[in-house]
Amino acid sequence: MSKLLLTIEDHYSHLNYCLSSQPDQIIIASYGLYAGITFDNRDTAEWGEQFRLYTRNFLNNLAGRDVYILIGVPTYKSCRGKSFRCKHCENEYIKQLTRLLNHKKKFKDFKWKISESSHAKCVIFKKGHKYNGVAGGRNLNDSCYLDASFTIDNRPSKSLYKHIKDIWAKSHILNEKSLNLMLEGMHKGLFSE
Repeated sequence: MSKLLLTIEDHYSHLNYCLSSQPDQIIIASYGLYAGITFDNRDTAEWGEQFRLYTRNFLNNLAGRDVYILIGVPTYKSCRGKSFRCKHCENEYIKQLTRLLNHKKKFKDFKWKISESSHAKCVIFKKGHKYNGVAGGRNLNDSCYLDASFTIDNRPSKSLYKHIKDIWAKSHILNEKSLNLMLEGMHKGLFSE
């Protein structure tokens, strides 16, 4: 039976509970990600305990495990040539992508991919032939937006795991080369699947 997780505290508490079962593999899908690494590679975890994040603690707890992280990113849309003033969207987009790459460098043992097509949000834990996890609207960050996620047991977790693995197969490795290709094709939607 699913349980509704209405707070960020409940969400991460359940993720850590699932992690306590010592899963063989964890697959995470999120639309964007923030765990305390800035676009200029500053680490907010070094700024003191008040800057600690649930997301960062959770990723730290995944160290040494088989982890796949699929990050959905928006397709770049420029405001150039439009009737309103440019807000330097190219620079902001580049900062977002650089921040993701900096997170990958911090958590280098994880397998990372990006997709302009994925908007999935879930964490699936696989142990042998058993699956469980969390799905719903909450991304991998510490957002305090009013949102909800819910627990999922074996059957829906297994189906969602397969779905995310299918998206994974069509996605791009998160590295400097793929980001450079993405930036070169910003105006054409080069990475759109």
